[in-house]
Amino acid sequence: MNKMPRYAAVMTVAFFAALAFPGLSGFVSEMFSLLGAFRTFQTLTIIAAITIVLTAGYMLWVLQRVFLGTLPEKWSSLTDMNGRETVMLVTLAAIVILLGVYPSPMLDLMNASMNQLADLMQHAGAGTMLGAR
Repeated sequence: MNKMPRYAAVMTVAFFAALAFPGLSGFVSEMFSLLGAFRTFQTLTIIAAITIVLTAGYMLWVLQRVFLGTLPEKWSSLTDMNGRETVMLVTLAAIVILLGVYPSPMLDLMNASMNQLADLMQHAGAGTMLGAR
């Protein structure tokens, strides 16, 4: 039985965000990266996607062993998060969920600089250097 349910809940959100689970902040960036890379680096992108699946299996195994296993006697004195820790970590978890469901504020913030970088790369002939056809 888990002795720290609030901490386990927040860490579960963090684990799933690290896995780029849909609806969490990491998903949008990971999908954009894979979709952008696929056109030029198809084989490497497929390998990356397979690696994501393997990583998901490993992370779920870790989550199970850390939070759902039996508590060793040496950790029996640990307590769940206090109020301050709960407020801080739940706020971070809410931001992770908000940016996963509604990523537009961050995308809009980066849009101008990314367009400028893309124009600079195109004018510099970087497409040729990166192996574009």
